[in-house]
Amino acid sequence: MALYDLVACDIDGTLLDRDEQLTDVHQQLKQFIKLKKIPFTLVSGRSWPGLKKLIDFFEPELPVLGNNGGTAYYNERVLWTHSFSAQPLWQAIWTASQLDMLIVYTVGMNEYAYKYNDYLQNQIDRFDRYKTIWTANKTEWSRLNLDKIMIIDPQKPGRIDSVLKEIPINFREKLNIIRYNDRSVDITAAQSDKALGLKDLMEYLGAKSAIACGDDLNDVDFLKAADLGIAVANAHPDLCSVADVLCEKKGAEGILNCLRKIYES
Repeated sequence: MALYDLVACDIDGTLLDRDEQLTDVHQQLKQFIKLKKIPFTLVSGRSWPGLKKLIDFFEPELPVLGNNGGTAYYNERVLWTHSFSAQPLWQAIWTASQLDMLIVYTVGMNEYAYKYNDYLQNQIDRFDRYKTIWTANKTEWSRLNLDKIMIIDPQKPGRIDSVLKEIPINFREKLNIIRYNDRSVDITAAQSDKALGLKDLMEYLGAKSAIACGDDLNDVDFLKAADLGIAVANAHPDLCSVADVLCEKKGAEGILNCLRKIYES
């Protein structure tokens, strides 16, 4: 009998560090999940192309949440998603493009880089991602409904503020704008939120109890929404302050050790 109906785990900073390599620790975690029949899934800011490697590795039997909880993927299709009109963001995207920022936007199962630059090539070389480029013109852009936009400024901190100022004030309430630092931002629909996504997934599955695992500020409400919130050792102090359990180790090793204590006690 399962202790919890659902174990939902963030990816970047929680399961993966910056080099994004899968190690023997991840293999041990995968084996433990299978052995104990833990109802495990992934919750991430990533879109489908960025999730697929982790899905193929962990082979979760449950839907996976991407785009900061706004999209549910299952069996290589979209179960549900919260999208938003691209049209009001045209001026912001044009500004980011002129400043040579990395712009990646998500439509359904597809992810597109808006234009080529040196930073995009770096991401292709290091992680084999964002390889499809679609520089949509103003007319094409106005017809799109997006699941997420990610903007990264590799050159100078703070310039991204000038991009966000181009978003119409009356449209901002329809968005969830997540600032990870002074160089990067994720933009999704207002309903796209890890905590709301967890609640939606629990309702979809008929789950009564859940564990949430995370590492950063955008995981605060996610952990609060769960019955048990776990923060890895490398987590932001503000997340640690709301977590029910603090891992002694960072990353995947911390998650593995915490799950062992829960499921072997």
